[in-house]
Amino acid sequence: MKITTIGVDLAKNVFQIHGVDNHGKTVLRKKLSRSKLLEFFLTLQPCLIGMEACGSAHYWARKFVAIGHTVKLMAPQFVKPYVKTNKNDVADAEAICEAVSRPNMRFVAIKTEEQQAVLSPHRVRQGFVKARTAQSNQIRRLLSRKRKTCEDAFRRYEKEVSPTKRGKEWERKQLLNWPSDWTNCPH
Repeated sequence: MKITTIGVDLAKNVFQIHGVDNHGKTVLRKKLSRSKLLEFFLTLQPCLIGMEACGSAHYWARKFVAIGHTVKLMAPQFVKPYVKTNKNDVADAEAICEAVSRPNMRFVAIKTEEQQAVLSPHRVRQGFVKARTAQSNQIRRLLSRKRKTCEDAFRRYEKEVSPTKRGKEWERKQLLNWPSDWTNCPH
């Protein structure tokens, strides 16, 4: 029972492992806790390990490479077509194992700790920019609704009050206070 390829489905606490031999036959299905994962791979002979690329995948890839394994990371969207049944940890690990053995699969380079550290502030900034854009769009929508409401109210007022009743003084006052009328307009 020589395991040649392993697919690892990463999670917070429990990792699912799927291993196959050189004929592609399943020889290993195992669930491991975080504390037992490295111990398990220390007992195995060097093999090909596939994982979906994420922040923790780079950490584990560095650990597995240090003990002699070959590690390949794949973007999750490239693994998804290999999931045969409903999405669960066992099926994901099997799909990862299948995908890593494909000859034309695109792989992600393993990042060093320094590379991940440099990318962290950029990701945080990207999140802030996304939140700022969402908030500005929300404000724009709210203001556009208020403008429409105020324009409708102003048209109703013009219809109700005849031009003779308004007079020149009223028109001058309206022109001077036009922007403030929009902000004080009832919804």
